[in-house]
Amino acid sequence: MLTLYGKLTGYWFGRAGVLSTEVCRMALALVYIVMNVRNDLGSAAHIRRVYPVANYEPDGILMVFGPTIPSDGIIDGMILLSKIFPWLLLFGFFSRTSSWATFLTHLFLRTLIESFSTNWSHGFNVVFLAHLGFLFAPVGQLGSVDALIRRRRQGAQPTYRNGWWSVLLGQWNVALMFFSAFYWKALYNDKPPFSWAHWENMRNHLFTRYEWTGDPLPGYLEPVVASPFLWFSSSSPSSPCSSFTGLCYGYFSVRPSSWKRSAYPWSWALPICIGFRSSPSSWTGTISLG
Repeated sequence: MLTLYGKLTGYWFGRAGVLSTEVCRMALALVYIVMNVRNDLGSAAHIRRVYPVANYEPDGILMVFGPTIPSDGIIDGMILLSKIFPWLLLFGFFSRTSSWATFLTHLFLRTLIESFSTNWSHGFNVVFLAHLGFLFAPVGQLGSVDALIRRRRQGAQPTYRNGWWSVLLGQWNVALMFFSAFYWKALYNDKPPFSWAHWENMRNHLFTRYEWTGDPLPGYLEPVVASPFLWFSSSSPSSPCSSFTGLCYGYFSVRPSSWKRSAYPWSWALPICIGFRSSPSSWTGTISLG
């Protein structure tokens, strides 16, 4: 029992992980910055004009505002703050406050958009799950404005806090979500294995957003939507394979020896790739099927 306890504590808290924590902080900040650029909501007036206001039904944290859409002042304020705090998080100024504010403002705005839909979409959940495990991380200890201020005040070499557990927790959240996605896509109800990838719904994902918002369908998506061969060829391998990456990700999360050889090159690249993949922008439309 003590051996198991020692292994668990060594796995979660066996190293300081200061550099890992700070690189992950910057990676998450970059994800949100890219999300803001590729999915600019504009203003509350633009949201009311583009999205079906009559379909609004509050989800998640928006339920605290009651059955009606939050005021334009609240929405515009959230949009403004969602653009400011990721940059503060990137440069490490009021790092912990910026981390929480970045998470909550983007969660508010994403929940707002999903509240106009008949069902909750999971497109951005990967980013939020990764950040959820990272919210209590001791960020801002290195490579940040906070670290410079602290060093000026203290003079001597500062004492670093262990942040490795927060990196692993965020990665476990991501790995478990993709494991769940792979499992349910491989075994879709009582149908043959991987039949989910062959379903007509895969093609609908390509153009539903454009039809919903009234945006024109990009020219390069038109032949994919029109041709069963093209959408079948692209969707069949992409969805299970994209989910399978979560299984590989989980392997590196549970094998410390593998971390020493492999974690740093791609554990920080993956959150950025997840952000691009989760962002329903025009240039990822053909592969954002997970």
